[in-house]
Amino acid sequence: MSVGIDAIGLIPEGGGAGTVARKFGNYFGYRGIVADNFGRKAIQQANAGANTFSLTQGVAGQDWLSTGLTVAGFIPGLGQVSAVGSIIVDTYKTGKAINQCP
Repeated sequence: MSVGIDAIGLIPEGGGAGTVARKFGNYFGYRGIVADNFGRKAIQQANAGANTFSLTQGVAGQDWLSTGLTVAGFIPGLGQVSAVGSIIVDTYKTGKAINQCP
């Protein structure tokens, strides 16, 4: 589950024809720059919610590496790098947990 939440950070926020932000805005009936702005804001809000969830999980479990990567996700320009790092860490932890199963 945490890898899926981290993957939200991989969605690009940039606008323009053919982008995720524009398509998301178009789905809700907006066109052009309004669709870009709506989609960008929606992606930012989803990413902030995912980062907040990850932050609370990392602090509660005292997982400081994940917490640091999550905090980096709040810094403009580091969101996608942070998401990739979080996915790698979570995949490693999941593999380690699976190997410990009898």
